[in-house]
This record gives sequence, structure tokens and C-alpha cells, in this order.
Amino acid sequence: NVCGSTNNAQKLTSPIIVSNTDIVNILDNNIDGIRKSDGAGSNVLSAIQMENSSNYNIKRNVINNLVTLFDQAASGISIKGQDLNGVISENKISNVRRTVQGGNIIAGINIESTNTNSKLVIANNFISTISNIGHNEYSPGAYGLYINGKDIKIYHNTILMNASFVGISAAAHFENGTGFDVQNNVFVNSNSTAGVQRLAIYSKVQESSFTSINSNDYFAPKIGYLGGERTSLNDWKAATGKDQNS
Repeated sequence: NVCGSTNNAQKLTSPIIVSNTDIVNILDNNIDGIRKSDGAGSNVLSAIQMENSSNYNIKRNVINNLVTLFDQAASGISIKGQDLNGVISENKISNVRRTVQGGNIIAGINIESTNTNSKLVIANNFISTISNIGHNEYSPGAYGLYINGKDIKIYHNTILMNASFVGISAAAHFENGTGFDVQNNVFVNSNSTAGVQRLAIYSKVQESSFTSINSNDYFAPKIGYLGGERTSLNDWKAATGKDQNS
């Protein structure tokens, strides 16, 4: 399927929404040209929204040009609630952005799971050009992956944060949760704006929340944040006690 529009007045706001459903396949869609210009309706803008659903596959979708002109959260793919046994793989997500200052995050893939054992796999996705406009370097920012949940595997993703803007940015952000397995990913942050936080990985969770984190490639002005800024790869490895082969 192809969803989208080149006409700003006709752009879609939420092309695919699935809620309270078991066994779902969202495959091979091309979603281009999504725009929200006011505060009407939902305060979340996503190309694909999945809520309280299980046994789902979101694969090989191309999501491009998702833009909000309002202070709201936005993401290419959004997972919320009691999700279970999901696979998000082989998707290409680019140019997700907000054009006004605000207090909500922008993400390529946004996971906000309330399940204590979601068994989610995020693998082989390519994410680039995710941007936000913050008030300062610590404002709610932009992330390739924004993760809030438990029992999540993150393998073989390539994330390039190559948009320049004021506000914190990271290829991967871990907000809350446990049971994270993070391996063989490429996390790059080439935001060229001086004086802002530009990280490959930003973790608000403790090192014990990562059951495994290894064999990842990190490239950024500062590698990460985990209990404090970790400028170099050796600093990051010391903080995690893992990532020996990264």
C-alpha cells in the first residue's frame, strides 16, 4: 500500500492504527507525507500506531516525511500498552520532525510498553534524520529509538542522527525498564549543533537493566550517558561492565 500526499492540506495524520488485536501483520507499506498542523485530536502523531496488541509483525515499511507543526510527540512507529510477542524489523524510517519548540519527544521508533514481559524484537531497521526543536540542550529531544518497557531485544539496527537542531539527541534512548538485549547495532550521532547533548546512547536505566549489550558500533561527540556523561568508549564500557566487543 502507498499512503501519503504532496498537498499539505490533504496530508494524513495517522495512516495505520491497530488497537486490542491479536495476530497482526503490517507489511510492505510506503507511507510518505504525514503532517499535523494543529492540536486537534490525538496528542501523538505516528505513521503506524499499535496499542494493547499481541503477536504482531511490522516489517519492510518505508516511512518518510512525518512532520508536526504542533507541540506533540511524534514517531514513525509507536507501540503502547500491553503489547506481547511483537517483531519490528526491516523498516526504513526517515525525516520525522517537529518544527516548533515544545516539550514532547520525537522518535523513529517509540516503545512505551506496560507489559512486564513484552518479548519484543526490534531488528534490522534503518532510521535517519530525526529532529526536534528544544528550548535548550536538555530539552525533550529526538531519538532514533525511545525505549520504555521490559524484555526487549534490539539487534542489527542502523541509526543515523544526522539532523542538526537545538536539544538533546541520541541514536538510542532507554527511559525505563529492564531485560534489554542490545547487540550488533550501529548508533551514530552527527548532529553538528554546538553546545547541545549529542550522544550515541542515552540510558536513564542502570547497567543491570541490560542483560546483554555488546558488539555495537558507537559514533558521537560523546558516546553516552549512564549515571553521568561517558565521553569515550572506554568510559562507556566501564559504566556498563559490558560491551567488550564494541
